[in-house]
Amino acid sequence: MEFNSSLLPVSESDRQLTVGHAGLDRERLCGQAPQCVLAFDVVSFSQEQFRLVHVEVEVRDVNDHAPRFPRAQIPVEVSEGAAVGTRIPLEVPVDEDVGANGLQSVRLAEPHSPFRVELQTRADGAQCADLVLLQELDRESQAAYSLELVAQDGGRPPRSATAALSVRVLDANDHSPAFPQGAVAEVELAEDAPVGSLLLDLDAADPDEGPNGDVVFAFGARTPPEARRLFRLDPRSGRLTLAGPVDYERQDTYELDVRAQDRGPGPRTATCKVIVRIRDVNDNAPDIAITPLAALGRTCWG
Repeated sequence: MEFNSSLLPVSESDRQLTVGHAGLDRERLCGQAPQCVLAFDVVSFSQEQFRLVHVEVEVRDVNDHAPRFPRAQIPVEVSEGAAVGTRIPLEVPVDEDVGANGLQSVRLAEPHSPFRVELQTRADGAQCADLVLLQELDRESQAAYSLELVAQDGGRPPRSATAALSVRVLDANDHSPAFPQGAVAEVELAEDAPVGSLLLDLDAADPDEGPNGDVVFAFGARTPPEARRLFRLDPRSGRLTLAGPVDYERQDTYELDVRAQDRGPGPRTATCKVIVRIRDVNDNAPDIAITPLAALGRTCWG
């Protein structure tokens, strides 16, 4: 540390002010005060003369401390639905030096990141840092970012420190379920198929996670009561099975309205029309009507 001394005119030998072997530690003496002054009085005796000298020593800061992050690993979370410009508070690095030797900047080492870091000084003089979102996020494309924070002071030469910043992108319910078969699916079923036969595995997928991607299935309002009785739709798996016997001669086609809906807030829905065509099998014997010849004779000749 450097120091200045202010002394009253005394003899040359009395003007010497020395620093002990331990030296001066401005941060220990004055903390973060912008100015560090040590004041004390010195009594001088010379040829039976008594003199009182008031001394003030200004301890000037030198850049002997580097910035220091509170943690080496800093985790943050941001929703993929967050708007551009969203600010996420970060822990501010600590630099025990003051003025130009203190903390001057916090930035990301990655130049092409969807984030930037802004360091600001509040009205009370304290510093705060925010992670600012520069572009929209898509968790399904990238669910996490591993970045490096760099803090630097203004000393000459400057001192710096780094910390690992882990950004986790939280899911938003921004996708609807999708049926692999598309909006319309057709299936053929033999009329003698046993109860329990699998017709179709609808298996609608939603790329969101958690409840946002948890899909449940149900028949839509336009599915006729007869079709609801003959076919069963598993609400969790989307498997469509035969629940009762069908008869081609009675009805050869059924149209089912199937709805898939996720369980997120503001649930999203998709629909699929399933057309079941019943295939005829030889399950009916010919119907032969026999008319006696006597009856025919009476009819023809009276």
